[in-house]
Amino acid sequence: MSRSLPKFLGAAALCALASSCTLISVDSQDGPPGARADGLIDGHAVFGWRAEKGLLRAELLDGTSHGALFEISVWKLLRLEAGLAGVCVGIGPFDLGIGTLFFEPVVPQMMQEPKPKPAEPAPNSTPPAQPDSTTPPAAGG
Repeated sequence: MSRSLPKFLGAAALCALASSCTLISVDSQDGPPGARADGLIDGHAVFGWRAEKGLLRAELLDGTSHGALFEISVWKLLRLEAGLAGVCVGIGPFDLGIGTLFFEPVVPQMMQEPKPKPAEPAPNSTPPAQPDSTTPPAAGG
């Protein structure tokens, strides 16, 4: 029992150190909506359809993320990517990734929704302003 206490305290200190070096952001301005973590532990959990055009794609010693050993993608339905110290899994519109050290998970390219065209200004239906007839004309010479 006395030997497990130092191990527990060491593990707790390591967890506290690792979590204090990680920045987590939740937004959808720069990409698909979701959460992203950058720091000692990198990761993402996003929602959106991948812009995958091929039916089947397999890469060995390469992938979307930095440090990937392999990536297998089946159209927009399934994606599996792994590195030495991390993994990314995409099922349907959900994409999750976590990694550290030599594996930095990257959010894959997502489909963009067509942006609506800006509304054109409505034609001016009011006539131009007429000079007020109650004001006497300016005398000029």
